[in-house]
Amino acid sequence: LSHQGTVLARVVCSIEVGRQAGKAPPHSVATPVSTSAREAPVLAQGRPGALPLELEEPDLTVCVQSLDPDHPDRAEITMYSRFWAPSVRQARFTAAPGLHRWLEDRYAQFSREAVRGVRLASDSVAVATKDRTVPLLRAFGRELWKNFAPEAFQRAYWDLSDRLGPGFRTIQILTDDPALPWELMRPARTGGSEDRDFLGMELRLARWHLAERATQLDRPPQSMPLREIVVIAPKYGGAEALRWQGEEVEALAAMQSLAVMRPCAGTFGGMKDLLQRFPEGIIHFAGHGVVKQSERGLPEYSIRLEDAELDLMTWRGLMSGTSRAHPVIFMNACDLGRADRVANFVDG
Repeated sequence: LSHQGTVLARVVCSIEVGRQAGKAPPHSVATPVSTSAREAPVLAQGRPGALPLELEEPDLTVCVQSLDPDHPDRAEITMYSRFWAPSVRQARFTAAPGLHRWLEDRYAQFSREAVRGVRLASDSVAVATKDRTVPLLRAFGRELWKNFAPEAFQRAYWDLSDRLGPGFRTIQILTDDPALPWELMRPARTGGSEDRDFLGMELRLARWHLAERATQLDRPPQSMPLREIVVIAPKYGGAEALRWQGEEVEALAAMQSLAVMRPCAGTFGGMKDLLQRFPEGIIHFAGHGVVKQSERGLPEYSIRLEDAELDLMTWRGLMSGTSRAHPVIFMNACDLGRADRVANFVDG
């Protein structure tokens, strides 16, 4: 597979899949892997000890796509594993209704339970909070698996788990519905004889978003120079102060053997200058995140600075379109990890 003269991936195993014998032309399913070890990502380009990360074929590849744009609940799941014969399994299913509304309600509940950066009155309060939130999250993962994981995927998971045991390590998911958090599912056997931890903790799980736009074929940079770690840690007062922000900054400072740490003022002016001149490395934000509802009920995402709230659209407007640097931007802030579907694209 190539795009504009650049090799994107090579076909490891071409598989013919027909809906019904003699009824429809077959199509090919391929697993993308790195074209060579030389093209694998490198964190610290040119630095001693930088290790290339080779991509390997997943133990299970899952593709989930809607069959009808007017009825997104009608979907098809195609799964491939080199440990199966035949190596492809396919099924149609109707997704459980109300997923997006259910997720929004749960995320709102988690936000109310969050204590990040809050000074607790006593250790007993912290224990009580943990005793309440841990079961809440575990139940969330169990309900995700029970009600929203396609039945064919559940069977495939347990089949490979029984076949490979600890050797079952990787899953790759390609889907046109980015809202479903597969990583947070907690598998459980029918009848309750066995349950597992969150998929994202037990396995290496990658999720790719399928879209019809040609931009999804754009090849991202294959290496990233790690020369700077820019830290934005706004100074909040009163009840807004973050208890562990100082320790977070100190932990980042300990990474100066890898790259130079440079603070950035947690103000609108500081962010404006940063977005005009991206560093080569990592941008790390440690502060408050805010999600508000617009007058029309649409989510509006912002980060809270010392003198303003910087919303997502303004952030995009401040960015320079001529920057050659492609930093990793890490947001350690509440609520910004949510994904909302607006005008048929993902916002967040």
